Amino acid sequence: MERISREVLHYNVLKEVSKRGSCKRLQVGALLINDNRIVSMGYNGPIKGAKVCNSTNCVLEESCTRALHAEQNVIANCAKHGTPTEGTTMWVEYNPCPTCARLIVQAGVQSVVYIKDFRDRSGLSILHKGGVTVRKYGELHIQDNFDESGD
Repeated sequence: MERISREVLHYNVLKEVSKRGSCKRLQVGALLINDNRIVSMGYNGPIKGAKVCNSTNCVLEESCTRALHAEQNVIANCAKHGTPTEGTTMWVEYNPCPTCARLIVQAGVQSVVYIKDFRDRSGLSILHKGGVTVRKYGELHIQDNFDESGD
């Protein structure tokens, strides 16, 4: 039996964590990795204790006002349990939004690996300016050509 790489392991775990997301629009997961070990995981959904998203409490045609993003949850989980985020690598389903990008920079996350492009790519520029290295999964090079407009 062939042993999978850590990168494939992280990708597979991320895909499973994403399935916990309760948003009807998009299920998103995030992992924080330190020294090749998963130290925290999170997914998108409402705050602790609130009812999960469903057809009666969410309007899919409008912007979501209930859910925390996976990136926010993974960092909040670290804060709750006293787990340092400085120098970690975040794995996330989509490139982070501008709000999450600012939080990632402030939390001291060193690098971000994302799987898919989201329609708003302006968070990538924030990460770049904040000194966070960014790589799209499957690409060998570091992203260094960020479009400021978010297109």
